[in-house]
Amino acid sequence: MSVMQFFNLQLLLIGLIFLFSCNNLKRTKMTSQKKNLHCDINTGVCSSLPQDFKVDFGQFQASDKVKIIYFTDPICSACWAIEPQLRKFKFEYGQYFDLEYRLGGLLPSWDVLAQRGGGIRKPEDVAPHWEHMGKMSGMSMDGDIWYEDPLDSSYPPSLAYKAALNQGKEAALLFMRKMRELLFLEGKNITHEVVLLQAAKNADLDEEQWLKDYKSKEVQQQLEEDLTLGASMSVRGFPSFYFVDAKGNYKLLYGVQSYENFEKQLLACLEPTQAVLKNTFKGQPLDLFNCYSLLNSKELQYLTNWKEAELNTYLSGQVAEEKLIRKPYKFGDFYELNCKE
Repeated sequence: MSVMQFFNLQLLLIGLIFLFSCNNLKRTKMTSQKKNLHCDINTGVCSSLPQDFKVDFGQFQASDKVKIIYFTDPICSACWAIEPQLRKFKFEYGQYFDLEYRLGGLLPSWDVLAQRGGGIRKPEDVAPHWEHMGKMSGMSMDGDIWYEDPLDSSYPPSLAYKAALNQGKEAALLFMRKMRELLFLEGKNITHEVVLLQAAKNADLDEEQWLKDYKSKEVQQQLEEDLTLGASMSVRGFPSFYFVDAKGNYKLLYGVQSYENFEKQLLACLEPTQAVLKNTFKGQPLDLFNCYSLLNSKELQYLTNWKEAELNTYLSGQVAEEKLIRKPYKFGDFYELNCKE
């Protein structure tokens, strides 16, 4: 299968799996209401926004950098699948853009999701799509959770991420990663408070402060604001990336994207006269574990630009020398440093 066929297939799957269209519970009103919506975090229902409501993309500008608004969800399999591309993009061009994470409410409840359509009506419908995505993307994900301990909503982990933001952007991004590792790799239900606390611990958050924020009305309001923003920007699925240039012009990239598409869109948003020098990794793969605690071969391949066979030989050697620990999962191995005491 060619790279283009792979990405086209993923886009099709995302459309079927995670079709996201804010609407009220009366399907007959979907067409008239879908452009002007306000989402209720408690019900997952969206109602009309004021008629004069309009998104000013200029508000998202961050000095001379390109602004990228990333609509995601903690349980979005496609968002997990693009981690290698996104990590490479941040590493090579991060100095030229400001990436802002926003949450979109992928799964308010199964009753709401069933009414949205898209072929997903119950937890068991998700499992085979996760399995396929895990195999195809190289980012393992275990669909068994949808049979054994299915999530009933993505709002708890979304609120959890918003709570983590009170401890800093980088801390919250690490927390998001740790939630996804527990979900996709370990098969842990991240709607459970005890699992979310484990993610907070893994991300070195102040757990007491995080728990207090997680249960606060302020964090709930912040999530509701994200849902409303997504509805007003016609976000229909995840991942969705809005690239906003210095003049407030924007371009949407939706679904699983190749690294080249991220790169191309960023360069198109920069001033033609601006000199662009991307970072290139010049070290050994082992050096990357000083920045990332857990990586799989696909992520390492993207970040290092090493060939697959060469990288696999290197990783096997590092495991044999007990510098790395190989952690096998359903559809591939991940690696972490062997931190001996």
